[in-house]
Amino acid sequence: KMPACVRHKGIVTYNAFENVGNNMSFSFAALDDKKNGVIITGIYTRENSYVYAKEIINGQSTRELSKEEKEALSKALSEN
Repeated sequence: KMPACVRHKGIVTYNAFENVGNNMSFSFAALDDKKNGVIITGIYTRENSYVYAKEIINGQSTRELSKEEKEALSKALSEN
């Protein structure tokens, strides 16, 4: 057991915009046993793609989270 390694994860795929299908956008949370880690969000449009990262410390973000990011974090926190 390595407590500093990524051991808890949660992913949510979704459509960020109405004119884009197939759930091409995503939010992925990866945490260690101390609930530290990162949320990576990818937003897909027909013209561009954007990627954002938000640090998680003790299960909390210092930045505001979208509903999809909150869902991915919740999944990671609830994983044993």
